[in-house]
Amino acid sequence: MSFLSKRTGAPLAVLAAAAVPLLAPAASNAAIAGALAPNSTLAPDLVSATVTANTASGSTVKFCFDKTLGSIPAANAFSINTYKNVASGGNTAAVNGTQCVDVKFNGVADTTTFTTGTVAGGSVVNASTGTRNFADSTALIGPSATSNGTRGRTTAPDLTGVTFAGSQVSYTFDEALAAIPDPTQFTLLGANGIQSAQGLPAPAVTTLSADRKTVTVTMNAAPTVVANSVRALYSGVGGTVVSQYDGDPAPLESAALAGGTGGTTLPDPTSATVVGDGSTGQVDVVFDDTVTGTTVGGVPGPVAPGGFSILLSDGRTIPADGATLLGTNTVRLGAIPAGVNFNRGEFIVGVIAAAGAVTGPAGASTPANVPAGGNTGAFATGFTTGPDAVATTFNGATNSAVVTLDQRYATAVPGGFFTIDNTGTANAAPATSLSFGSTAVPGRTTVTAQFTSIAGARALLINAGALATSLASPFGPANTNITQALAPSASTAG
Repeated sequence: MSFLSKRTGAPLAVLAAAAVPLLAPAASNAAIAGALAPNSTLAPDLVSATVTANTASGSTVKFCFDKTLGSIPAANAFSINTYKNVASGGNTAAVNGTQCVDVKFNGVADTTTFTTGTVAGGSVVNASTGTRNFADSTALIGPSATSNGTRGRTTAPDLTGVTFAGSQVSYTFDEALAAIPDPTQFTLLGANGIQSAQGLPAPAVTTLSADRKTVTVTMNAAPTVVANSVRALYSGVGGTVVSQYDGDPAPLESAALAGGTGGTTLPDPTSATVVGDGSTGQVDVVFDDTVTGTTVGGVPGPVAPGGFSILLSDGRTIPADGATLLGTNTVRLGAIPAGVNFNRGEFIVGVIAAAGAVTGPAGASTPANVPAGGNTGAFATGFTTGPDAVATTFNGATNSAVVTLDQRYATAVPGGFFTIDNTGTANAAPATSLSFGSTAVPGRTTVTAQFTSIAGARALLINAGALATSLASPFGPANTNITQALAPSASTAG
């Protein structure tokens, strides 16, 4: 996958990076996550970004501003961004009326995985005054929206349903796939918990639907065997189920066959719950039978963490830190180990239990992907996997701006925060320092930007990459914020 630049030093630079756990954008307000939109007197302020067409060749998004535009902006000044803030740039642009621009995004046939639209600073001009815009992002308005970041949903393709007809089984995912995956990685389980069928390689037929979300696999079993199977699996091996736009590979995925529960005679993981406020990163996994660790010489051993992984909203999986049996059928996946400093509670959306993770009276447990958590403790309203600003207040007495964020962060860069005056001009001098709010537990928090002077400020610009989560190495890159401009909900800036 590729990310846009994360520079934070220039007030009008267009920047976009990876962002944090959210639900589904629906507002037409230019500022995302419920923040107040700027309303400058001279600069063209971004008002909305609306999907107007999805076709096989690409999608069209109408970006609207609050002032008459003086020329056709460059198409590549606009981008639409996935929940993980992977950007697709515009290819052609045409003026629509006096205040809107239709931007065509070639190769993006399905916009349901995209959550925001961004415009580069200085790319749009007011026809009357020649004043140019500042960089900004807005929630993408469309016919449907992603559920990424909610319980069981990630930026990777998530299996949402399975149907069958004869020996063919159709696996439907929640987003478009990059290519036809390896059919041999798709299997079925019988009621006894044993594999009952497996996808056949070519020349057997494997197809991908027109919307690229459903894979139909020909199984190596008779229709009666398929019909009597109870659970469908995608192994995750080889990473062949890949998101077309985020580039994330799906891990192990599971779903009950249509009309069934997916239960077997072996121990099955049935539910998972984030413990407490999510600050420890612990998850309780419940099985439908009495379980123990691996039995050696007839003696049940302790449950090992190696059979479990924690699934995060940004598409990555991390190995369980430890495993403890609670009672007879619940396994608590351990707390964050000492020395590992990252916040993951609000990112947890599921647990993957591998085959044989535990043992029950009838044998080793079955594999499954079990939903859990889903934006635990965070306000996150559904735009990115990074810290999104939901409000700001200006204090003229202290020359500071307090920004409320929808989730925790680990680092912040003063050079990414700028004030904007009433004309829409960004102050060339960024914040001089920052102070952090509490990040002890998942949930909304604050960052306070200190300026030399905040007199006359009417909005705040936060460049992409100014804020980053601590969910980083060795588990992949940190999630960073998207470019945002927002007006204060209260101000004494004068």
